Amino acid sequence: MQSVKLMQLLAAVLPLAHSAIAVVEQMFPSAGQGAKKLDAVVSLVESSLSTLGASVDQISALAPLLKGIISTFVGIMNVTGIFKKAGAPAPTEGVPGS
Repeated sequence: MQSVKLMQLLAAVLPLAHSAIAVVEQMFPSAGQGAKKLDAVVSLVESSLSTLGASVDQISALAPLLKGIISTFVGIMNVTGIFKKAGAPAPTEGVPGS
């Protein structure tokens, strides 16, 4: 795959992955479903790339990168508290008596 085309597709993947992660997290909010969520996000991103005109070969070339990109986004969202773990105690900062 040409380097320029790969860079263009990677630029398209970032917002697609971010949006797909948010949608899938709303669909499957429970913890412990990471593999199912990852597969769903990868599928959504690949379908979106296909709709945008990426060929099967181009999508296949990006496939190894997708899981890493998605895992990085999810890791950042977990660390920053954007995604709350089910069953985790609610934050008590600023709550009287805590």
